Amino acid sequence: MTGRTDGHDATETHNSVEVTRDGQVVAAADISTTPEPADPAKVALSARRDVTPPGARGELVDQVLDHPDVAASDSVHVVVPLGDTESISRLQERTTNVTARAAGASSVIEADVVHPAPKD
Repeated sequence: MTGRTDGHDATETHNSVEVTRDGQVVAAADISTTPEPADPAKVALSARRDVTPPGARGELVDQVLDHPDVAASDSVHVVVPLGDTESISRLQERTTNVTARAAGASSVIEADVVHPAPKD
């Protein structure tokens, strides 16, 4: 037995990050990871269309990719609202081997996490 039930790892960790402006959450992400670097970090991004200022979605992507659990993963599986070009552009800047596809009202992005070169 591998410790998995119904396709979920018993050691899966869930976190969230938020971007706020004037005390109001304007963008948020839910993050699911496992301790295995080969398992992709699963991320769902959301933003309030009516109050999301320019730059907030990009800031959210930065927070997600800088999160220690995501940074320890080899790749990410990210779901964003269809048409969220700011998040997709930022993911393309910060990751490699990016693929994107539409899935209903969402875009699904698969990408490799860039790991900084070790310092000597």
